[in-house]
Amino acid sequence: MKQRILTAVVGLAVAIVAMAFSYTIVLNIIMSLLCVVAVFEIVETTKASANKFILVVAMLYGALITYMADFTWTFPITLAYGFLMLFLLLLSYRTVRYEQISFIFMMSFIVSSSFAAPIVLSRIYTQDFVLYFLLMVGGCWFADSFAYFIGSAFGKHKLCPFISPKKTVEGAVAGVVGTVLTNLLLAFIYGLVIAQLGRTLVINYWSVALISFILSLLGMVGDLFASIIKRQCGIKDFGTILPGHGGIMDRFDSTLIVMPAAVVLFHYLPVLL
Repeated sequence: MKQRILTAVVGLAVAIVAMAFSYTIVLNIIMSLLCVVAVFEIVETTKASANKFILVVAMLYGALITYMADFTWTFPITLAYGFLMLFLLLLSYRTVRYEQISFIFMMSFIVSSSFAAPIVLSRIYTQDFVLYFLLMVGGCWFADSFAYFIGSAFGKHKLCPFISPKKTVEGAVAGVVGTVLTNLLLAFIYGLVIAQLGRTLVINYWSVALISFILSLLGMVGDLFASIIKRQCGIKDFGTILPGHGGIMDRFDSTLIVMPAAVVLFHYLPVLL
């Protein structure tokens, strides 16, 4: 438990730095580094490829897509990346299987798209990026925390015993409810702070509640998706870089769907009126 708390404190510090320097390339660098480590972890621990050059290519692709965070370039770069991976499969067909290449391509694209989302948000909502960032990460991390603690204490009904035996229905419900309430509180506090600085915000709390509800569910889906990969590959964690939590992928698995989805939801369900 001490290791989990210490790691959470370090993670909070990184998040604060990311929010404080969201208008600079610091955010791009932080998210790119996280993406590179996440891609490395998921390829290495699942033994998706024994070819280190393919691993390096996947990591470089993830870093580039995340750092640029420009959807106008995502398609051509991803297309070129796909053709390159096919070419590498032709060169290493004796040691690398097509399903391994497909898995690496899929995961590097999903992971990079996820880590690029905060950068996209910082460009769209520059003035109130802190609010949107908190609501976004709250959509998965609050759900995960509430589900873990409430599920551990009161959970009796298994949610998906064949995928993740420790997850419970009680924990899932607590995660959703806790996320909605916590994000509403964060939005309220943010509005008060901004008002003290001389600017008035009109917050659509209905949108905050609905977005938080959807993101908390998507966070659980992302977590279960990662659990399927780990179970089928016979591994406990994707890495060991975060004591008490595992690897970067173990900490960010629930964000794989949440962060890109948040960008879309914020657009169609305005948080600020």
